[in-house]
Amino acid sequence: MIIRTIDSATITMNDTAPCPKIFSIEHGSNTSITNICLSKIMNITTTGSSSLVFNESLTCTTAIDIVASGTTQVTNICADNTLNITGTDLSTVNVRTSSQCPNNTIIVGSNGTQIFNVGATSTLNIQVTDSATVTLAESCLCSQNTFITSSSTIPISGICAHNTLQLLASDSSALFVNTAVVCPQTINVIASDSTLIPNLCATASLNIQAANTANVSINQTSSCPLNTNIISSTLIPISNICAQNTLQLTGNVNSNLTVDSTAICPQNTTVIASNATLISNICAISRLIIQAQSMANVSINHTWPCPQDTTVVSSSSVPINYICAQHTLQLTATGLSNLIVNSSMICPQTTNATALDTTIIPNLCASSQLTMQAANSASVSINNTWACPQSTTITSSSTIPIPNICANNTLKLTGSNSSYLTVDSTTVCPQNTSVVGSQRAVILNLCGTMQLTIQASDTANISINQTWPCPKYASISSSSSIPIANICAQNTLQLTSSGTSNLTVNSTVVCPQTTTVIASGNTSILNLCASSQLTIQAANTANISMNHTWPCPQFVNIISSSTIPILDICAQRTLTLTDSGSSGFGIDSSVMCPQTATIIASGTTPILNLCATLQLTIQAGSTANVAINHTWPCPQSVTISSSSNISILNICAQNTSTLTGSRSSSLMVDSSVICPQSTTVKASDTTLIPNLCASSQLTIQAANTANVSINHTWPCPQSVNINSSSTIPILNICANSTLTLTGSDSSILMANSSVICPQNTTVTASGTSLTSNLCASSQLTIQAANTASISINHTWPCPQSTTIISSSTILISDISAQKTLKLTSSGSSILNVDSTVICPQNTSVVASGTSMITNICATMQLTIQAIDMANVSINQTSPCPTYVSVNSSSNLSISGICAYNELQMYVHQTSGLIINSSIVCPDMTYVVASEQAYITNLCANVELDVEVYDLAIVQPNTSWLCPQKTVVTATNVNNTLSFCALNSMFINVINSTFVYNSTQPCPINITITASNGSNVFNVCSSLNTNIYAKNSTVLTDEFGCSSVVNVTATNLAVVYVCATSAIYAVASFNATIYYKGPLASNSSIDGSEIIPWV
Repeated sequence: MIIRTIDSATITMNDTAPCPKIFSIEHGSNTSITNICLSKIMNITTTGSSSLVFNESLTCTTAIDIVASGTTQVTNICADNTLNITGTDLSTVNVRTSSQCPNNTIIVGSNGTQIFNVGATSTLNIQVTDSATVTLAESCLCSQNTFITSSSTIPISGICAHNTLQLLASDSSALFVNTAVVCPQTINVIASDSTLIPNLCATASLNIQAANTANVSINQTSSCPLNTNIISSTLIPISNICAQNTLQLTGNVNSNLTVDSTAICPQNTTVIASNATLISNICAISRLIIQAQSMANVSINHTWPCPQDTTVVSSSSVPINYICAQHTLQLTATGLSNLIVNSSMICPQTTNATALDTTIIPNLCASSQLTMQAANSASVSINNTWACPQSTTITSSSTIPIPNICANNTLKLTGSNSSYLTVDSTTVCPQNTSVVGSQRAVILNLCGTMQLTIQASDTANISINQTWPCPKYASISSSSSIPIANICAQNTLQLTSSGTSNLTVNSTVVCPQTTTVIASGNTSILNLCASSQLTIQAANTANISMNHTWPCPQFVNIISSSTIPILDICAQRTLTLTDSGSSGFGIDSSVMCPQTATIIASGTTPILNLCATLQLTIQAGSTANVAINHTWPCPQSVTISSSSNISILNICAQNTSTLTGSRSSSLMVDSSVICPQSTTVKASDTTLIPNLCASSQLTIQAANTANVSINHTWPCPQSVNINSSSTIPILNICANSTLTLTGSDSSILMANSSVICPQNTTVTASGTSLTSNLCASSQLTIQAANTASISINHTWPCPQSTTIISSSTILISDISAQKTLKLTSSGSSILNVDSTVICPQNTSVVASGTSMITNICATMQLTIQAIDMANVSINQTSPCPTYVSVNSSSNLSISGICAYNELQMYVHQTSGLIINSSIVCPDMTYVVASEQAYITNLCANVELDVEVYDLAIVQPNTSWLCPQKTVVTATNVNNTLSFCALNSMFINVINSTFVYNSTQPCPINITITASNGSNVFNVCSSLNTNIYAKNSTVLTDEFGCSSVVNVTATNLAVVYVCATSAIYAVASFNATIYYKGPLASNSSIDGSEIIPWV
C-alpha cells in the first residue's frame, strides 16, 4: 500500500482490515492519520505539521524507515528487526515503549528534532547534531554494539553496550555511559571541545582520544581493561587509568594523565609526553617505554618491581626518577633532560645510554653490556658499587668526565673533543680493550688481559695501567703528540706511529712473540723486542730503537727510509732488511748470525756487519754501503745484485754463489779459504768481480767492460758456462766435465787446458772474439762466425767426438776426433784437420762458399758434401774408410777418395772426384754423375752402379778385375762409356754410346736396353744375352758369342748377334737383325728383316 498526502487531505484507516505486507506513506498534509497498521516493511516520510499515529494494539513491523521533518509527529512506531529514523527540524518521533527492542537501530537527528525511547539488541547507531534530543528506552537491554556520534547540546544518558561502545563527541555534547549495568569489552572514545563523557570502563580494550577541554573520566570501581590507549591534549585531567596487559599514553599541551597503579601494573606501558603534560604513577612489568619532550612531567611508581625492559627518550627539562630495568635499559637524553636511574637495588643486564647537550644520567650500571654515548656537556655517571659489566662500550665527546669505567670481558672506548674517560682498573682488567682517542680526549688507566687496541690522534692523552700483566695482544696506532708509555704484550704487539707521536715499549719484564711496527713522520718508538717475529717499517725521521738485552728474534723484517739509523738488529733464523735514503742499519752479529739474511739497499744507506749461515741475499743500488762480517763461516748460499759504486767485500759461500754486478759495482769474492759448489755471475758495464771459483758449476755472463777473474788456485769446476761480450779478457777458464763458452764482440776467453781437459766443450764465437786453448776428452763442439778466432790445444788426446760449424774467416787448426768428426764450413772459413796421429771413425763434412776443409780422413765412414767453390782435401796417407759418401757440386775437385766396402758418389756441375784406387778397390761402388762433372779411377770388386748424364765423364781403373756385377745407366751422354763385369752386366743407354772393354773377359749374362739413337759395341757373354733395341745400334762381339740370345729390335734398330745354341729374334717397324748361329725362332713385321750375319 502507498499513501501520498498534501495540503489538508484526510485519510481514515480501517482498523479491521488486514495490514499490507509493504506500506509506503508520504504524508505532507496538516491532518492526522490514525490507526495505521504496522506492515512487515514500512517506508514513511512526513513533512510539515502532519501527524501519524500507529495502532499500538498491533504487532511491530519487521523493518521500518522513517524520515520526519517540520513539526510532524510520529507516534507508537516499533520494529522487530530494523528501525531507521531520520529526524530534522522540530519533528517528534515516539517509539512504542511497550514493544520489544529491534535488532538494529539507526538514529540520525539534527536541529531541534526529538526521538524518544530508542534502543537495539544488536547494534545501536546514533548520530545527533545541533540541539537534537535522543532518549534511550529504559525497557531495552544494552545492545551488543553501540556507536554514537554527537555534537548536540542535549545530553544522551543510559548509554551501554556489551561488546563495542564507540563514542565520538564534540562541541558541548554530553554522553553518559551506564556502567552500572554492563562494562563493554571495547570502548573507543574521541572527545573534543567541551565534551563530557564520564564513567567509562572496558574489559578488553579502552581507547580514548581527548582534546581541548573535553572531560573524560574512567569508572574507578570497574576492573582494569586488558589494554588501554589514551591520547590526550585536553586540559581536564584523566585519572583512574589502568590496564592489565598494555597501557599506551600520549599526552601533549597541558594534559594530565594519572595512572592508577596502586593495585595493578600493566605488562607493557608506552608513554609519549610533550609540552607541559603530566603523566604520573606509570609502571610496567615487562616493558616500559617513555618519550618525554619540552616540559613534560613523567613519574614512575617505584613501589613496583622494575620492568624487564625499559626505554626512555627524553628532551624534557623535568627529571624522570626511579628509572630501572631487569634485562635491558635504553636511555636517550637531550636538551636539559635529567634521567635518574634507580640502581640501588637492581642492575639491568644491558644498558644503552645516549646523552647530548647538558643532560644528566647518573647511576648507570649493567651486568652484561653497558653502552654509552655522551656529547656536548652531557653528564653520565656509573654506579661503581655494582660488579663491572661483561662488556662496556663508551663513545664520548662530552666535556664532563666519566669515571669508574670497567668491564670484565670487553671494553670499547671512543673519546673526542675534550672528553675525559677514567677506567677503574684497580680490581678488574677486561679481557679485550679497544680505545679510539682524538682531539683533546683523555683516557686513563687502560689495561687488557687478552687484547689491547689503541688509536690516538691529535693531542689525545692515553695512559696504560702497568700494574696488570701485559695483554696477549696489543695494537696501538698513534699520531697524537702525547706519549704513550708502558706498552707491552705477551704474544703480538702491533704499533703504528706517525706525526710526532711517541710510543715507549715496556720490555723490561716481557718480550712479545711477534712485534710489528709502522713508523713515519717525526715519531719515536723505543725499546722494541720480539722472541719470534719482528717487523718494522720506518719512514721520514722516525726513530726506532731495540732492547738488545733480549735474545734475538727468530725472524726480523725491516723496511726503512728514515734518516735515523736502526741499531742492534739481529735475528736467529731470518733477517730481511730493505733500506733507502740515508738511514742505515746497525746489525749486531757479534754473538748471533741468522740462518737467512736478505738485504735491499739503495741511496746512501750503510748496512754493516751482515752475515748468514744458510742464505745471504743482497740487492745494493746507488751508493749503498753494504759490509759483510767475515768472522763468521761462509753462508751455504749467497745471492748478491749490486749497482752501487761502493765495493762489497768478503763475499763467500759454501754451496751456491749468485752474483750480479752492473754500473761501476765491485763484488770482491773471498775464495782464499772456501770455494762454493756452484757460482753464477752476471756482470755488465764496468763491474769488477774477481777471484771467482766453483767446485761443481761456474756460470758467467759478462758484457760491456765488465772485469771478471777466476781464482786458478782451486781445482777446476765440474761444469763451466761463460757468455761474454766484455772487452776485458777472462783467463784461467777450466772445467772437469762440461765447458760451455759463448764469446761475442771483442771478448777474450782463455781456457787453461795446461793441466786438465773437460769431457765436453761447447764454444759459440762471433764478432772479433778470441777463444783459445780449447780441448775436450769426449765432445768438442764449436760454432764460429764473423772473424772469431778459435784455437785448439793439440797437446791433449783427440776428443771422442768433434763438431765444428764455422763461417769465420779465421783458420781453425788442430781439429781431430777419435770417433766422430762433423765439420760444417761456409763463407771463407778454413778448417784444418790434424789427421797425422789419429783418424776418426766417422767423418762428416759439409762445405760451401769458398771455405776450405783440409786433411780429412775416417776409418769407418766418410761423408762429404761440397758446393760452390768449397775446397775439401783428403789425407791420402791415412787408411781408406769402410764407407764413403761424396756429394759434390763444387768447382774444385776432390782427390784421394777411397773406400773398402762401399763408395757412393754424387757429382754435379763441373766438380771432379778422383778416386785413389791404386791400393784398394771398394766392394760396392755407386756413382751418379751429371752436367760437366767427372770421376776417374772408378772400380769395384762386387758391384758397380753407374748413372751418367749430359757431358759427365766416368772412367774406370782398368788395372783392377771387373766387378761381379755392373749396372750402367747413361742418358744423353756425349762421351763413350766402357765398363766390364764378370757375372752380370746391365746396360741401359738413352742417346748414349757404350763400348765393352774387349780386353776384359765377357760376363756370364748381359742385358742391354738401348734407345733414342744409342750405340752399344763389342758386348759379349758366355751364357745369356738379352737385347732390347729401339732406334739404336747394338753390335755383339762375334768372337764372344753367347750360348743363347734373346733379341727384340724395333723402330729402325740394327742389331748384330751371335749364339752357339739358340737365337730368339723379334723385329718390327723396319728394324734389322743380323744373326749368326742357330735361329730358334723369329718374327719380323712391318718391313723389318731378320737375316744372316755374313
